[in-house]
Amino acid sequence: MNIVFDFTFYNIIIFLIVLGILVFCHELGHFLLAKVFNVKVLKFALGFGTKIVSKQVGETEYSIRWIPLGGFVKLLGEDDDEEIKDLPPEEMARALDRQSALKKISILAAGSIFNILLAVLIFSGIFFFKGESIYHIRLDEVNNDGPAQAVGLRPGADIMPGPAQAAGLRPGDVIIRLDGQLIKSSGGLQEYLLFKAGIPVDFEILRAKMSGEEKVLHVLVIPREKARKIQGQEIRTGFINVSTYLELVAEIPLGPLNAVMRGIQQTHEEIKKIINVLGMLFRGRLSITALGGPVMISKVTGDFARMSLWYLIPLIAVISVNLGILNLFPIPALDGSLIVLVLIEAIIGKPLSSKQKEWVIKIGFAIIISMALFITFHDVLRLINKS
Repeated sequence: MNIVFDFTFYNIIIFLIVLGILVFCHELGHFLLAKVFNVKVLKFALGFGTKIVSKQVGETEYSIRWIPLGGFVKLLGEDDDEEIKDLPPEEMARALDRQSALKKISILAAGSIFNILLAVLIFSGIFFFKGESIYHIRLDEVNNDGPAQAVGLRPGADIMPGPAQAAGLRPGDVIIRLDGQLIKSSGGLQEYLLFKAGIPVDFEILRAKMSGEEKVLHVLVIPREKARKIQGQEIRTGFINVSTYLELVAEIPLGPLNAVMRGIQQTHEEIKKIINVLGMLFRGRLSITALGGPVMISKVTGDFARMSLWYLIPLIAVISVNLGILNLFPIPALDGSLIVLVLIEAIIGKPLSSKQKEWVIKIGFAIIISMALFITFHDVLRLINKS
């Protein structure tokens, strides 16, 4: 049997395991904060639809369900006033709707916070067990842009220097910082330049002298805008026309405290990447079709797992950060939209009706399902084109 795209049952299993870990962590955040504030938790479910297995423990029903694409925590009085109106006062006081706005927001945001904390934990563990590898980014080639007519500049000139070449960068130069920001990988260099077309960037470099010593220089480079393909989509990015390679300088063991600090720092860097991508979407520099959905994530997680757990584990952290941040956006049916509803109720001084909340959730699910189908369709097209 010909398996299309090399997309196998193995990829699906790995994806579902990873998703299960992330969903469990997310729902655990809601669950624990509800317990802290003495809000009654009626259900804790992994998956949707019909139950595979369930068990009542105390006041909460725990279950695993057939559709393994999410999960939920059901709190007393979360979206139905009818279920609490006949309860005794001490039970009614444990309903979500009876809590202060601050407590509601804390419970709703806890899922995303736990996803971010999971990323910190994973990154910290990696730094603790593997230490930190220090690399130099060394320029291999500093290229010209070819004939002037090819880039639409100064007709008549034979050869146009590339942005880095024009600024005076040379092969062998080591990039240390960009605008004072430490750059640790070739990917970090490319990511920094994404939004810098036409904007001067201060390159702090190490350059070898004839004596063999190295000196620190600051070179101002103005990246040129260039069309590049990312996830099959053409976007305009900053470009300086160089090739680089990484040199391993040192491997530094880290103690527990330093490992945690680096874990926090790495998580912060992942959050900044998400914000940058969202900024490109909102500015129209990146199409939504460039985003990966369940199919693409399943393909990537399976491929990384085949290579090594050391590739898969940090990927879980990256996906966890994405899940946490995106859940805080005010898209109907996500935690962010529910937080907005709580803020609206606090401003107007009265709760919204169950009907109004129900419509927000219905509209939200319709939007999310439509987006998921749209992104999945383009995921499949990308995989077909690569096969």
